[in-house]
Amino acid sequence: MNVVACALVLVMGMAPSSLATPSAGSDSLNSRRSQDNSVTRTRSESRHHDDDGGLFNFLFNLFFNDDDDDYTPVKSGRGSLADAMEKASDEHTGDRTVPEANTQYVPPRPDEIHHAPATAYHEKSTPWEELYDCLGLQFTSGSLKGGDYYGMWGPGGSVGLAYFKTKRPLRISAYAQYLNAPVQTTSGLHHSVRGGIGLLEWGVAVDVFTTPYYTFMGHYLTFGLGFPTMNWELRNTLTDASGDAIKYDDLDGVNGFIGMGWNPMQLEHFEVGFEARMGAIGWVRTTREGFHNDFFPTFKYVQIVSSVKYKWE
Repeated sequence: MNVVACALVLVMGMAPSSLATPSAGSDSLNSRRSQDNSVTRTRSESRHHDDDGGLFNFLFNLFFNDDDDDYTPVKSGRGSLADAMEKASDEHTGDRTVPEANTQYVPPRPDEIHHAPATAYHEKSTPWEELYDCLGLQFTSGSLKGGDYYGMWGPGGSVGLAYFKTKRPLRISAYAQYLNAPVQTTSGLHHSVRGGIGLLEWGVAVDVFTTPYYTFMGHYLTFGLGFPTMNWELRNTLTDASGDAIKYDDLDGVNGFIGMGWNPMQLEHFEVGFEARMGAIGWVRTTREGFHNDFFPTFKYVQIVSSVKYKWE
């Protein structure tokens, strides 16, 4: 009898705490749901605000603004780039004054930090087996659609980030190149720009091989994404209302290409190859000096790239 009475007392004593536990868990769950809804609304508003800036501004801040403590100066309001090119032309006989730029200092975007829950790490097996890395030199020649340029050519280099042995061997490379595009003397651009235009570009390329990696010759498909900066020198210096001289200007863009490659020789440590590419370069809306880009259209091109690569494990 005493045992039964003690058991009843223990059960009654534990009941309040056991009943309070679901209530606390319910409050905690409701609190977490409220926080999640707040974060969702904040991120939605942030995404809506980012859309107003445009894709190119997002890419520019993502890849070029690497100092969170600095403010990025952005120029605008100088007017039409076509008018500036006309005033810089040798055939222009009037005033070469352009509007003064409006300089804004854009604060950096706060980074969103996502904290993953603390869970035990379990290493998973992967079918990807890294074979080797490579360092290459390349030379590019090609043509731009339109009659303003003689073509484009120039040197470059690449660094193999990884080369994996999968069902289809896969190579990921980072590249950089500088191409020169001389302007034809019969083009109207020849009267505004001295010499031609230059294209400084860096990007990432992915090669998917259709042949085994150990064969003497190889074939692959390639595609990539690059970020070029086009620069030029004006034939005649422009000035704005404050007296600032404008002699050089440049324009950022985004380059996408696809193509195929052929390696006539694949040795243990050396590789000789050729690629045929086609692609297009789209430009941002405003030049570095603040002119609205209504002059340069999207560049469509074809290229032949020859390369020599050194490989090591």
